[in-house]
Amino acid sequence: WLVVARGASVEVSRRDASEVLARWDGPGEVVSVRLADDRVLVAMGENGWAELEADGLAEIVRAPQDDVRAVAARDDLRFVAAGRDGVQGVRVVDGAVEPVTRIDGDPARDVVARNGVLAVATLEGAGLIDLAVPESPQFRPTTTPGSALGVALVDDALVVADFTDVAVIEGEALTDVAPLVGSDLLDRSRAVSVDPTSDTVVVAQWDGLHAY
Repeated sequence: WLVVARGASVEVSRRDASEVLARWDGPGEVVSVRLADDRVLVAMGENGWAELEADGLAEIVRAPQDDVRAVAARDDLRFVAAGRDGVQGVRVVDGAVEPVTRIDGDPARDVVARNGVLAVATLEGAGLIDLAVPESPQFRPTTTPGSALGVALVDDALVVADFTDVAVIEGEALTDVAPLVGSDLLDRSRAVSVDPTSDTVVVAQWDGLHAY
């Protein structure tokens, strides 16, 4: 599947985008959309967030919340980057959202989960959260280039888009920062993702998408 946000709508199509298979219309502009197994997680800013079935885009739950920038999934938990309210962990049960944990901090702009680790982008930088015990997550501080708009995880590295460039932070302590080749001030990096099948980093910039 290919999942695309278009204004206040989400569309799912074949990977070659040859045919739109389903469409879901939300109450306001979609800020981010993520495919997590057979679920689609939709962040809608001041209109909260929603979880949809990937096959047909049937709505499972819609949760009112302020300033939702992104939603990540790990098992049955959902982690919501809720802007000024930091990151909140919730569980969806019978169409209702139950709070599980809250991670206070700087305004959260993006969140992604992989291999038991949660990466969070904030206006003050980025950080990692150990999800060994999801109900009591442990924060792992890391050195970052500055304000972060998007994050991704690949192997033991954290990839950060901080508007001016893209950096890879790796090593046991995640303190070694190196810019991606070809990334510079003119790129205006706003979002970043990783293709786990090829470890390719895809960056959204003002002049389109770039792969590294």
